[in-house]
Amino acid sequence: MSGSWAIANGLSIITMNPGGAGAIGTGAFTLAGLWNPVSNNSPIMALYNSTNEQRAILQDSQKLYSTNDFTAGFPPSGTITASTWWLGGVNKPSASAHYRYHLWQYASNGSGTMQHGETTAAANQGNGSTIQTIKLGTFGGSGGTAIGNHLGAVFGGWDRELSDAEWDTLKSPNLSAWAALTPKFLIELSGWNGTTGAVDRVGTSTFSSLSGTVGVGAEPPSFNYSLGGAPVQAGAMAMFV
Repeated sequence: MSGSWAIANGLSIITMNPGGAGAIGTGAFTLAGLWNPVSNNSPIMALYNSTNEQRAILQDSQKLYSTNDFTAGFPPSGTITASTWWLGGVNKPSASAHYRYHLWQYASNGSGTMQHGETTAAANQGNGSTIQTIKLGTFGGSGGTAIGNHLGAVFGGWDRELSDAEWDTLKSPNLSAWAALTPKFLIELSGWNGTTGAVDRVGTSTFSSLSGTVGVGAEPPSFNYSLGGAPVQAGAMAMFV
C-alpha cells in the first residue's frame, strides 16, 4: 500500500517524531522519496524545528524544489509527469553550498537513467536547526501549508550527503537498497490503513499523529518492502529473497 493525499481532503499530514534524525537539520543532509503525483503539485515531505521548515522536498509545476529554493526547479529540461512513480530528492554538504537534486522515473526492473544536478541560478543554502518533527505530505512554514495530491510510499533521510553513485543504487524495486545506505530514518507506508501504519524500518522515528485525511493507495509496481531483498542492478531484473 501507499498513502494517498488528495486536494479534496484539504491539508493532510502524517507527522513523525524524528528519533535519532535530529542532526539532519544542522549540517550535511540528504532527503529521498518515492511518490506518484496525481497532478503537477505534490509536497513530498518537510522537516521542522518547531514550525520552522529546515529541509524539504517539493514537486511544483512538474519540477523539484527544496527549502528556500524556488528558482528554475529540477530537472532543467524535461518534467515530472503525473500518474507515474518517481524516486528523487535533494542533498547538500555542510555549511554554505548549493542543493543537488536527483530524479529517476521508477521502473521495477531498475532500468533508466537517474538525473543528477543543480537548478539554474542555484544559490548557497546554509545549515539549519535540529529536526523536531518529520511531516509527510506537506511543505511550507508554520508547520506545513501545502496540500498534497499524490501517492507516497517511501521516505528516507540522512545526516550526510549521498554521492551520485550512491543515489544510483536506489534505482531498484527493493527497500533493502535504501537500507544499505544506512539512513537515519526510512519510513514506509506499506502497512498504512488510513489511520496508522507509518513505520521507520531502520531508525528510531515513530508515528506521532495524523491531521486531515490520508487514504490508502496502490503501491509502486513490484516494489519489495523486505529488507532481505537483493538490490537490483540498473537494467537487470529484480531478485527477491
